[in-house]
Amino acid sequence: MRDGLGREIRVPAHPRRIVSLAPSVTDSLLALGSQDRLVGVSDFCELPPGAGAIVRIGGMLNPSLETIRGLRPDLLVATTSGNDPSLARQADSLGLPKPGAVEMPARSRLGAWPSARTCSSSWSNTT
Repeated sequence: MRDGLGREIRVPAHPRRIVSLAPSVTDSLLALGSQDRLVGVSDFCELPPGAGAIVRIGGMLNPSLETIRGLRPDLLVATTSGNDPSLARQADSLGLPKPGAVEMPARSRLGAWPSARTCSSSWSNTT
């Protein structure tokens, strides 16, 4: 699949360990019912009460790649407007998945998750 920057990225069919690099991504993942898959978020993300052991990974422009690597994510999700485009190169050098830069709402791959279909349909009606 191509991300919001036009790069070819690999997105697992059923990601189990997701790191969100932006508040808008985190909000969308929570709305899609993916809280149990979320293992890391930026310092600026707001989590619901009782969110459990979701690790703060640093800022949107300067996340701790070592912290992210320790979380063993199978999916990193960034935004086209808030994250540093060089993050992909840095992540690749550490053996991390290439972060997909999305423009929210992300309809394509997220639509494959059962709870995403309803949200995706409502997004289509409001945008």
